[in-house]
Amino acid sequence: KSASVTPAQAAPGSTSMVEDEDLLDGVPDDGAGVTDADLFDDEEEVVDEDAGGKRGRQSAADADDAMEPAGLSRALEDDPPERAAAARKSGKRRIIQHVAKEDGGGIDPHDPAEVARRNARASKFGTEAPPPAAAPPTLIGREEVLARAERAKKFGVEKAANPLDAIASAAGGVGKTKEAGLWEKRRDAAADEVPRDEAIYVYGTDRMSTSDLLRYFAAPPGAADTYPPPTYAEWVDDSSAVVVFGSAEAAASALHSTTALLLSLSPDGTAAADAVDALTWRTTPEERAQSGKGLQLLFRRATALEDILYYYYY
Repeated sequence: KSASVTPAQAAPGSTSMVEDEDLLDGVPDDGAGVTDADLFDDEEEVVDEDAGGKRGRQSAADADDAMEPAGLSRALEDDPPERAAAARKSGKRRIIQHVAKEDGGGIDPHDPAEVARRNARASKFGTEAPPPAAAPPTLIGREEVLARAERAKKFGVEKAANPLDAIASAAGGVGKTKEAGLWEKRRDAAADEVPRDEAIYVYGTDRMSTSDLLRYFAAPPGAADTYPPPTYAEWVDDSSAVVVFGSAEAAASALHSTTALLLSLSPDGTAAADAVDALTWRTTPEERAQSGKGLQLLFRRATALEDILYYYYY
């Protein structure tokens, strides 16, 4: 055969072949083979599903956190270690207990300092500062409920329209449409349901975060009735959640301090101003109308049935 030339010896524009024998010249026939395992003998470099994959995802998460502006750190932690032993379940499914960080987290768009910063940025760039949130709703309160009942009685209407349905209509209705303000239906508790005295069911939470929800129940400054803050929240669906306190007394105090009586679904329809049972709906007072970010919030004592609904929704 003709002698082969190396690429360096080949004339420009010409082609040549290098035989296998030339490439392997000097390599002993009994040399140890190299396997795939030898190529990946550095354990730290191996990316597997159980270890490396998680490290990679964690690195990406760390990078995202590093890019996050100050003050916008994630406000919530799902199921922190100290609560793992007390995890609750719906059937075989563990209920996620959303809690707020110690510093509360997030940004309150109505905080005077935040409003001032937003206005300063708008002035700097010659633009108009956007509103912090949707306009507060026109609340239907206890007086309106009684007035409607009186009008229905005056005109001989046997079954007056449910004021709770009027609240939903004012929000644009219920459903998965652009016009609807509420995604899910309100759930009224039945008289025979087992109450969760330490928990509050909240409806109209479509535009709220967990941090918003827990912040709502903070004791108002100067309130005569003080109580420990809520422990965590359990989301039932897109429109409702259960806020859990450390005791039944704390939950009752929170309802008294942050909500107002609306109506009762009890057979006789009567309710005392301080009623906080599962059949009594309460709502946002005027001074907190903005809390639902354009939606009127409704409150009642939670029941055990919300756990079952959580299981089917998630």
